[in-house]
Amino acid sequence: ITTGRVLTYCDLALWVDPLLTDLEQANTQLMAIEKFDEEREHEKVN
Repeated sequence: ITTGRVLTYCDLALWVDPLLTDLEQANTQLMAIEKFDEEREHEKVN
């Protein structure tokens, strides 16, 4: 999505922490999904 606006350093400072928080949450959710899939595959084998 393009806003047609350039981010300034001030804008960046306001966006970095929330962005990193969202990325960490997404990675945590992805790891949980991968773990669930691995456990499900392991159950199919046994």
